[in-house]
Amino acid sequence: MRSLSFFLCFISIILFPLSTHAQEGSDAYADSVYQASNQVYQPESALGAPDGSYAQFLERDASLILDMGAEERGIGDLIFTYQVLNFGASYRVEFLNEDFEKLQTSGAILSTYDATTTISYTAGLPYRYVRMTSTEEDVWKLDNIQAVTYEIPEEIQEQPQLPDTSQTTEEPVVTNPSQGLLLKLPDDGDVTTQNDSAVYTIGSDGKRHGFPTTTSFQSWWKNFSEIELIDSVHMSEYELGKNVVIRPGTYLVKIVSDPKVYAVEPGGILRWVTTEEIARSLYGDQWTKRVVDIPDAFFTDYEIGAPIETAVHPSGTVGVLTSGKVIYLQNGLSYNIPGDVYQSMRFESNFLVALSQETMDLYVDAGNLTNDPTVQFPF
Repeated sequence: MRSLSFFLCFISIILFPLSTHAQEGSDAYADSVYQASNQVYQPESALGAPDGSYAQFLERDASLILDMGAEERGIGDLIFTYQVLNFGASYRVEFLNEDFEKLQTSGAILSTYDATTTISYTAGLPYRYVRMTSTEEDVWKLDNIQAVTYEIPEEIQEQPQLPDTSQTTEEPVVTNPSQGLLLKLPDDGDVTTQNDSAVYTIGSDGKRHGFPTTTSFQSWWKNFSEIELIDSVHMSEYELGKNVVIRPGTYLVKIVSDPKVYAVEPGGILRWVTTEEIARSLYGDQWTKRVVDIPDAFFTDYEIGAPIETAVHPSGTVGVLTSGKVIYLQNGLSYNIPGDVYQSMRFESNFLVALSQETMDLYVDAGNLTNDPTVQFPF
């Protein structure tokens, strides 16, 4: 009987190899969703051991970043369990360290309906995050990922075991803020809550800045396709900053309780357009279509500047010459906007104003506009 027990134990070691350096409470599976594009449905279903619950990749470029955990680092091959809904679905997987530096990239076509595949990991450095991206339009599902071998970082192994008391707190997960990143919480399915509807952008200050209205969002981004989902734990690691104001050079603004119409300059500076004649000269006969109301509660997000008493464009104006050249105006300088910069800055043609040569003579030519983040992003 003893020999049989030894034999079964030996077989179990062969069939189920133990992860290296594992300790009680750790595992080889993803612990949380760090980010998910809005083309991934139910991203949290890819967490933990395989259970038949799937995160769905609905279209090309749908992406999901999974966190192996604050206390685990993968060091070996990666196994993932998936299901293919349309033949031809394919993926790209990127192994990232805790600073989001890319260690290795692999990819392939998912060839069978319901399967498990192993990705060879040869970079030799520990990875904390795994980014899965769909590279074709075909839909597929991800059940889970698993590091064949993993380790506990030395700094965690060396920490003394503290008693479980109400005074014990966990160290926050260190993240890598990215300016211009759009984030929101996943839909919690509860129509009575609002937290999951708020959208934030990460500023250069590393804080998350909320969009108080849909109009403020749409003045900076054309649609919601770039929004990524993030869980509440990781969201809370970004300190809450100021609200995002209307983008300069887009809408004219007013509040319900005040008939004054304002142009918005960089930094949320409001400049009262003092007459209809000036408004028409700067923005054309259809200038009233640019005017949007700001709720009184958010008027304090702005600062009142000097009124516009002559037909001189405020800083942040984007205009077009009769030649078709697009120009950015700021602080008495004019910048030509190359096509690639125009796209990356997310300027919209419906906000362009007509610029005459007479107007251009008032400005100093400063050459081409570059991808300046102070123009490209709210903060």
